[in-house]
Amino acid sequence: IRGTQGFFKKLRERLPGLLTEICASGGHRMEPSMLMLGDLVSFSDAHEEKEFPIIAANIQRLVPPEKSQIWAVLRKEDSIRRLVYSMINTCFGVMCISGDVFDLSEIQWEYVQKGMEFYRAVSHIIRDGRTFYYGTGQESWRKPSGWQGVLRYTKDRKEALCIFHRFESDEDVWIDLKLDEGFAVEKIYEEGDHGVSCIQGRLILKLEQDYEAVAVYLKNNKEL
Repeated sequence: IRGTQGFFKKLRERLPGLLTEICASGGHRMEPSMLMLGDLVSFSDAHEEKEFPIIAANIQRLVPPEKSQIWAVLRKEDSIRRLVYSMINTCFGVMCISGDVFDLSEIQWEYVQKGMEFYRAVSHIIRDGRTFYYGTGQESWRKPSGWQGVLRYTKDRKEALCIFHRFESDEDVWIDLKLDEGFAVEKIYEEGDHGVSCIQGRLILKLEQDYEAVAVYLKNNKEL
């Protein structure tokens, strides 16, 4: 391992502009000393699985989001709901897009562009924020139920990114999340209308369909 790490260091010395990827699937170790040597990390092959947002959210405990590659694998047969679900996953780290990109319809590509615009607006929160976890405790990641919420504040707590995923549920999922006072909705990325509102420090929305997602960008104008 010391020899491998020495090789990585020599690469950086000889090619300072080179970006290196630490890939779990390629046999590299995802632990601090290796993560420090890499610029990007690929942690899973489960990109197209519906439980992927659970994995991507929890990997933030190990890998800094500014290094964590999150792949949205887009298929031409994807519904808009599924496509938005995949695009919102990328807000857990570094946005990467693959799949049938050149075969998407005009409306599909429109939603991809909306997702990229939303990502650019919140990228500084992804890079520098602090994460808090909410939702239903999962007994099975292969057949997730209920919902998952990830809230990421900037260091000054003046901005926040909220990412919600609904999994399998027999009833509508109402989310009522307590925030710091003074927050207001700045931007939403969603398919349809989930009734997103922020009133008196509470973010409220409704998820009606299995395997759908909503991402919300909030700003706080209150003097701290």
